[in-house]
Amino acid sequence: MNEKIVIVASAYSDPITEFADLKKKRNLWTFEIGLSFDDLAKKTLNKIPEEFLEDVETVIFSTLNNDESARAKIYEDVSKGKDKTRPSTVLSASSIGIRMSLCDMLKTNPDIFNVQSACSTGIKSLEVGVMTAALKDQVVLVGACDKMATDYNLVFFNSLGALSKSENYIGPFDKNRSGFAMGEGAAFMVICKESFAVKKGWTPLAYVDAVVSAAKAVHPTDPSDLQFISDLTEKCINDSGRSKKDFAHWNAHATCTPSGDLVEYLTFSSVFKNTNVPISSFKGNIGHTMGPAGLIEVIRGIEYIQKNEIFFNERLTEPLEKDDRILTSLQKTDKRTFLKCSFGFGGRNSIAVITVV
Repeated sequence: MNEKIVIVASAYSDPITEFADLKKKRNLWTFEIGLSFDDLAKKTLNKIPEEFLEDVETVIFSTLNNDESARAKIYEDVSKGKDKTRPSTVLSASSIGIRMSLCDMLKTNPDIFNVQSACSTGIKSLEVGVMTAALKDQVVLVGACDKMATDYNLVFFNSLGALSKSENYIGPFDKNRSGFAMGEGAAFMVICKESFAVKKGWTPLAYVDAVVSAAKAVHPTDPSDLQFISDLTEKCINDSGRSKKDFAHWNAHATCTPSGDLVEYLTFSSVFKNTNVPISSFKGNIGHTMGPAGLIEVIRGIEYIQKNEIFFNERLTEPLEKDDRILTSLQKTDKRTFLKCSFGFGGRNSIAVITVV
């Protein structure tokens, strides 16, 4: 990348900001936000000041599930023998309506498309946004939204053995973890070349030093093998031009699944074998928000480092290994760079290096 891409504005909605309680639904742990899919996306985008949206030429708006409540209404109508349902319901089920609404909130007529890369969708969307901003010299709006605590999704992920049914929700990197809590959320960020930000007088929040993706599907739901992910992580660090001692922390994907957390920890241990870099996941706070997860976790990571802090692993009582780098409490830092990892079903992996201004 000849010129750095910068994040100049960001916004998110997650179970903390929307005061979603951790509760059980269908006997499975969830953080359910009381907003419709469309309202969740629009409310989040509305948090970005208009000045940053006026020059947007490309919108990457990603979702893994569209609006399941709207889909359920269509299925219900079909089961009742109806051959027609409300047009607004059909548009919501396909996300056409929300994409039109988001474009209407902008001052331009942008290109708009969707990226789908399982649970690594957020960081993969950021990668596509970075490439677009760099190659087309455009201001790009990268966003994602998922409202996942629906009956369909709970049955789907429970069937795959991914959800926690334990008496208490146990957080990432805990020995007794049994699966994730389903979360819901949305996130948007505006990115562009640093020179454009300077011209507009925008103060960057962070640099996207590097972002890489690669897939190695060894199993439909299990992560790629340790060596593959380690090599990909090393590539991202090398591409960033940062030294390993520069990193404040490993901003983990860590969903609480037994195999996923272990492979990620072993990858972390391999990459930072002789370096005192801590590791922590935000999913103990908000659950697994799916498509937006990577973007929300990047923005949260930026916010914490702006305060010279690193978030810790909430709901972690018994770390899977005796390693003080697995954070169990808030930690102070004077470093500005962190690594963000996202791993998805089908062995889809995306990794980014972010440096906070």
